[in-house]
Amino acid sequence: EAQARQNAINDYYSGIATAERKGKAEGKAEGKAEGKAEGKAEGKAEGKAEGKAEGKAEGKAEGKAEGKLEAALAMLADGIPQEKVELYTWLSVEEINSLQLSRSSK
Repeated sequence: EAQARQNAINDYYSGIATAERKGKAEGKAEGKAEGKAEGKAEGKAEGKAEGKAEGKAEGKAEGKAEGKLEAALAMLADGIPQEKVELYTWLSVEEINSLQLSRSSK
């Protein structure tokens, strides 16, 4: 009878240990899956925000450069000296010469 009781106690604690291991494994798997999903979502959101900011900055820079070229073309068309165009548009001599060449080839 004492042996049967001891066996029952051992079985009880063995069952608890098995359940703990199983629970930990399941919890670890769930946590890993949730963490992976959250990390993926956060990474996607951060990437989207960074891409949007970079695209906006690039668009702004391109627009600014295009505006300078248009202003320079208009100034040159009005006969404003190249030195003044350089001064007011901050374009280099090479850029202005290139504009003049492209304008004269049209």
